[in-house]
Amino acid sequence: MTATQTTDIEHHETPTEKLLRMAHQITTFFESYPEEQGVAAIAEHINKFWHRTMRDEFVTTFSEIDPALKPLLRKAMPKFKSALPRH
Repeated sequence: MTATQTTDIEHHETPTEKLLRMAHQITTFFESYPEEQGVAAIAEHINKFWHRTMRDEFVTTFSEIDPALKPLLRKAMPKFKSALPRH
């Protein structure tokens, strides 16, 4: 995929699709870590760099059992700082 193709895809994403793509990119980076460290690192990264509204949208859109999420990401979700109740 070229840079232009990637940009085209990103421009046609919904905000929710973009959050999912970014969460999966973060997860992919940390998949090489031992599981416990990877889970903690994913949550730490998202808590540190995502605004609360982004985390809240992610938590309200996806559940910890959602098959669309990578397994390591599902395990990290309970550690996300969010003002909203979980599914």
